[in-house]
Amino acid sequence: MKLISRSTGTVYRLKKPFTFGYWKSKMLKRFKPASLFLIEFTHYNGSIGDYVISTNAHKFSFGKYVYIIDEKRKIYNNTAKMNMLRYHEGFALPYDVSITSKDMHKNIPDDPMLSEIATSFNPYVLVDVLKMEYTKGVIQGAEVHDFIKRGMIIALIGALISLGHLMLNAFKSGWI
Repeated sequence: MKLISRSTGTVYRLKKPFTFGYWKSKMLKRFKPASLFLIEFTHYNGSIGDYVISTNAHKFSFGKYVYIIDEKRKIYNNTAKMNMLRYHEGFALPYDVSITSKDMHKNIPDDPMLSEIATSFNPYVLVDVLKMEYTKGVIQGAEVHDFIKRGMIIALIGALISLGHLMLNAFKSGWI
């Protein structure tokens, strides 16, 4: 476990269940839930790291930088079962990501060709759209099956005519 200790708090890297760091963070969560935070850290290179910090002050150190904890911007993370804050490596305060589905729908252009796509972004409608696409594919597959069946019949008739022609030529030339 790579433990990064600072005077204002400790940052733990999330580990797998069979490591010391995992069990230590689990015990800390149980006995000091108010001072534990899950930090989603966006680095300069664009990668994201998740860290668990334990601090009694309203700040923590990561690397050589100090970051401020803002209680108003904390979000409860259901997966980790703890409060979460989002930070960027170049900014000391946490940022908030709050976007609604209405905001996302507003950003889709009003193009008649995109109307089916715009309605299919709703998860409830997407199930029906995918079922319709699947049904359309099955119907098109049945049409292709009929086309292949007709092609096989034509190929069989052509093969029988060619075989008859071969037999007739073999008989007339004296092969048989």
